[in-house]
Amino acid sequence: MSLDVQYIDRTKIEAKSNKYTFVWRGSVEKYKDKLEAKINSILSDNQKANKEELPKNINSEELKKRLSVLNKKLKELPKKVAKELQKLQEELLPKLEKYEKDIAILGARNSYSKTDSDATFMRMKEDHMKNVRF
Repeated sequence: MSLDVQYIDRTKIEAKSNKYTFVWRGSVEKYKDKLEAKINSILSDNQKANKEELPKNINSEELKKRLSVLNKKLKELPKKVAKELQKLQEELLPKLEKYEKDIAILGARNSYSKTDSDATFMRMKEDHMKNVRF
C-alpha cells in the first residue's frame, strides 16, 4: 500500500471535550476589558500624583515595568496604595497574562478547547430525540 495519495473528508467526530471546556473570544475580550479598566483605575490614582499620562490599553509587559518602578517607591507610598499595588502584582497581572495568552491561542478563531487548543467548537446534528448536540 502506498502513501502517495491522501484522502480527506469532513467527518465530524464527537470528542470528550464538551461545551464547558471551551474558551470563547467574546468572553475573553469582555473580561480583559474589565480587567484593564480595573488596572487603569488603580494606576490612575498613583499617576495623578506623579503627573504621568496613562495609556488606554495596557499590556502585561508594560504593567510589569510600571510595577517594578512603583515597588521601588513602595516605602514612600501610603498603606492603601501599597496594598492595591500588591493586589495588582499578585492577582491582576497573572489574569492579564492569561487573557493575553488566550487571545494569542485564539488567533482568528472564535473559540478553542482547553483540553486541545487546536479544536474549535462545532455543532453536531440533532439526535433522534431532536436534541441539539454540541
